[in-house]
Order: sequence, then C-alpha cells, then structure tokens
Amino acid sequence: MQSAAQRKQTPKTQLCINDTTDGGAKAPPFFYALQLRRRAAKVRLHSISLPLKAIIMRETHKGSCLCGTVQFEIQATFKKFFFCHCSHCRKGTGSAHGSNLFAFDADFTCSTGEEAIKSYNVPSSRHRRSFCESCGSPVPTYDRENSFIVVPAGSLDTPVLAEPTAHIFMGSKANWDEKLEDVTKFDELPK
Repeated sequence: MQSAAQRKQTPKTQLCINDTTDGGAKAPPFFYALQLRRRAAKVRLHSISLPLKAIIMRETHKGSCLCGTVQFEIQATFKKFFFCHCSHCRKGTGSAHGSNLFAFDADFTCSTGEEAIKSYNVPSSRHRRSFCESCGSPVPTYDRENSFIVVPAGSLDTPVLAEPTAHIFMGSKANWDEKLEDVTKFDELPK
C-alpha cells in the first residue's frame, strides 16, 4: 500500500488502478473516478461559506433614468428588497408600491447627470425621494455621510438578482391592489 506522500506523486491514471478504498481491496477505475467527483463536489460545497444570496448580490450595479441623463454605478450588498405600499411610495412612483433595494456601506458614483438629480423630502417624515429633473424618473437616494442607499429597483439596467424580502406598509395599500395575480397578463400592449 502507498503512503499519502507517494500517492501525491503518483499519476492519476495509476491511482485509479492502485488506490484502495476499503482497507485493502482495490477499487475499479470507474468507482474511483466517482469517488473523486464526490470529494470534489463536497469541497466545492464547503468552500461556499456565505449564503448564496449574499454572494450573488455582492456586485456592481449600473443604472439610469428614463431619458438617460442620469447614469450611475453602485457597489453594494443589498440587505433588503422591500415592496413598500405606503402612501409616499405610491405617490412617488404613481404605482401600487415602491420596489426599493436597501444597502449600507454602499459606493454610489454618477458617471453622467449628477447635477440633474433633485431630491424631495416629505415634510414631517423621513421619506426622501430623488429623481431626474429632466424626465422625473426615480433614481437612488444616497446618504453619503452614512454610506446608506435606497435604490428603486426599476432604475437598474443590470439584472436584479435579489429576491424581494417583504411587502411593507400593507395597511396603506391601495384598495385596487388586490388579487392582482388573477388579472389577465400580456407580454406586450394588448391589441
């Protein structure tokens, strides 16, 4: 029987024939190859120490407004992805809810149009909305002091790989925002 040091120096083709798996009996080459695959799979699985969702979301994201005046890049790990049904988000988006990604320790860079970004703070509230002054599209609201960012998911040009965390402020939900899964769906504008 070979020692571990000798086995490391032995070509793999010889290992398939000469290696033993159960204390002396030689394993056929096919079964040894299967064992190697299983060991490799275990190593790959154990090398992923972070949750897969966190690995996927740790990326650079690019986005823009509707008219293209504002173009930006974000480097962040999104911690939350909320569908917010509060009246502020409904008014700010003109829709059933806001779809916002949240991240701390974010880096936000505007490649074009930084001067076109305007913000509105709702009085007596923490709600702040940033938008392009040319087209009115929502764009990320970035707090440079705290490196905190709220990103309207629809403003991203790169795919959003994060899964929604929760619907929030359901008590403020619009009365017409019910049973939407039963509404007829079309891939394009119906004729």
